[in-house]
Amino acid sequence: MAAFVVSFASLVAATWILFSDYVLRQGDHTVWPGVALFLTNFIIFASSCVYKFGRTEEMWA
Repeated sequence: MAAFVVSFASLVAATWILFSDYVLRQGDHTVWPGVALFLTNFIIFASSCVYKFGRTEEMWA
């Protein structure tokens, strides 16, 4: 449960960094580093959700 909370908190932090440092900044710059940071955290969060909720316990019994 603690790892799930930390993973969700890092997803929120990656969203915050994406918007504050890359999307809302004025000028000529690239947004891809922020998108890559967000996608990395999102894929890790999604895989932990699949591992936590997607398996059944009947295989082990």
